[in-house]
Amino acid sequence: MSKIEFTPEQENAIKARGRVLVSAAAGSGKTAVLVERAVKHMTEKPIVDADRLLIVTFTNAAAAEMKSRIASKLKERTLELGLPELLKRQQYLLSIAKICTIDSFCISLVRENFYRLGISPDFKIADESVLSMLKIEAINSTAEHFFTVGGEDFNALCDIIDEEHAEENFKKTVLSIYKESCNHPFPMKYIDELAKMYKDFDGKTSAWIKSILDSIKLDFDYAQSIFEKCLKYVKIDADMSEKYPNVLNDYGAIIKESQQCIENSDWDKLRMMLLGFSPKNFPKYKGEQREIADMVRGYASEIRKIIENAIKSMPKSISEIKADCEMLEPVVNKLVEAVKYFMSEFSKLKKENNCVDFIDVEYMALELLCDEDGNPSDIAKNLSSHYFEVMVDEFQDVNDLQNTIFNLLSNSGKKMFMVGDVKQSIYRFRNANPRIFLKNRNELPLYAERKRASKVIMSGNFRSAPEIC
Repeated sequence: MSKIEFTPEQENAIKARGRVLVSAAAGSGKTAVLVERAVKHMTEKPIVDADRLLIVTFTNAAAAEMKSRIASKLKERTLELGLPELLKRQQYLLSIAKICTIDSFCISLVRENFYRLGISPDFKIADESVLSMLKIEAINSTAEHFFTVGGEDFNALCDIIDEEHAEENFKKTVLSIYKESCNHPFPMKYIDELAKMYKDFDGKTSAWIKSILDSIKLDFDYAQSIFEKCLKYVKIDADMSEKYPNVLNDYGAIIKESQQCIENSDWDKLRMMLLGFSPKNFPKYKGEQREIADMVRGYASEIRKIIENAIKSMPKSISEIKADCEMLEPVVNKLVEAVKYFMSEFSKLKKENNCVDFIDVEYMALELLCDEDGNPSDIAKNLSSHYFEVMVDEFQDVNDLQNTIFNLLSNSGKKMFMVGDVKQSIYRFRNANPRIFLKNRNELPLYAERKRASKVIMSGNFRSAPEIC
């Protein structure tokens, strides 16, 4: 087999230590890099036992392929180095190593510790059809209870969600909040916080406002990177460099001013500024670099979309939000009560049928790994000590719960190797949160030797070279 010649960026990704994020574009050789990094751990001093690497990806097929490629590369490397005894040892350890999906890891952890959770060791993962039936039964039971008990606050809730279709909309609202709560490591805490946000609302200290501004900040950081690309591209062509900067200046100004407002937590000023944004149109392009001109206009369109989404997330002023919160607090408390009732009913039905869904297993794994405040348990400390590194492929598809688990298994994330491409996020239906990837990409410094936390950007496309892909 011919030796792979890695690019400088790929080499950096392979040798970086500590907490590492690899932002790898499609076709940039990320799998080859991950395999090479794992094999180097297993064959170069200080040698790491194969079962001390936790390697997680998002499908069973991808996990099987990863294990196969590591096994093949391990055999090739140890034979090259003349280390047959090391090969035997690492082959055995590789056979029991956790190279799997996050679901498989959590199922294994929960089965090993079922007695700590008070559950049956032979629990089964329910089919989607079964879960759907149990969910319908739970939400119907919830609706029946609340429509029977009634009450002033509940009646006000029905008025708000459309009295004519109150039961249908009540069910949809409860299920929607339940689904959103599953995005969070501690769903009950999230639901309680939801109620608190409506009590004594303060625009400067509200966790809700801060969360929205933090989200907008990530988007505008991305918009800044797009804008900088535009400035670089327009210099390629004389016609563009003459006409486009005048338009791009509008985008640069709104990004800069928005970032300043976010830094100052000035919700109202940011909102009014975004509502008033009206950029100039790009003049007709007459040069020969039409593809680049189209790319620049496409990036500008992407920035406009970011601004539109920010506006949608800021529909009212702080004073209007405060007035709404005061009016809605008792109604929201009743809605939170309904969500908790549904969660209890759904959980009871699953227990009666000795079944769980994947999100349940992840929550049970989290319960084993930390307390309600997120402090690591002895199990987490032991596993974190055991694992030399936690390697996560397709990191853009991680959700908040999974990210919390990975951090607990890797000494607060200090031993995490994360690979992904935010443009390829496909698991929104499993509550994937690409913002986790973006946050790491924005906060981590570019790789330099001896840094204990860094990022590596791999942008080359090697799809035409089979040995890399």
